[in-house]
Amino acid sequence: MAYEIARQLTKHGQQVELLALFEPQTPADYNGHSTEFRMDSLGMKMRFHLQSLRQLDTKEARMYIRDRTHTLSRYIRKLWSHTRWSQALHSSDDRLGNFEDILFMAYRNYRPKPFTGRMALFQASNRVPGSERDCQYWRDLAGILEVHEIPGFSNWVLRFFVEPNVQILASKLSRHLGPAARSGA
Repeated sequence: MAYEIARQLTKHGQQVELLALFEPQTPADYNGHSTEFRMDSLGMKMRFHLQSLRQLDTKEARMYIRDRTHTLSRYIRKLWSHTRWSQALHSSDDRLGNFEDILFMAYRNYRPKPFTGRMALFQASNRVPGSERDCQYWRDLAGILEVHEIPGFSNWVLRFFVEPNVQILASKLSRHLGPAARSGA
């Protein structure tokens, strides 16, 4: 949503000094993939998460497992919601049941147009294999894109906002905000 809001603002003559995205998903994440692609992706993600767990101490590993379990739970709910959404489209009642259904439909149908302003992409240094396509996705849309890595694991964006990572993030983000703050923007 931040991307489209910034794009619309610039389209209507407003200045957007910086669009900062933190581990953003892409609309491609919501489009259908073949079963083979999904299975390959699942295998890569499982290997990635097992390797990541080996690098963490016990407390961090527990938090990581809890967060991954929560993410998996949300994913299953999203799949269930998508199934209901598909059924609703083919039923006589075409109203969507809840906000999640509407968001899922919007994500699937959204085709972003280029953003001519400055974008900063903040992503984890330890990434799921295949996620380089996400960076390329944003690079293809951005006028100017700077990519910054924050220590941590992809899809664990909450870790960006705790010590010591929040200091690293703040330092990198302040480089972008400094010129805007000095100019009074």
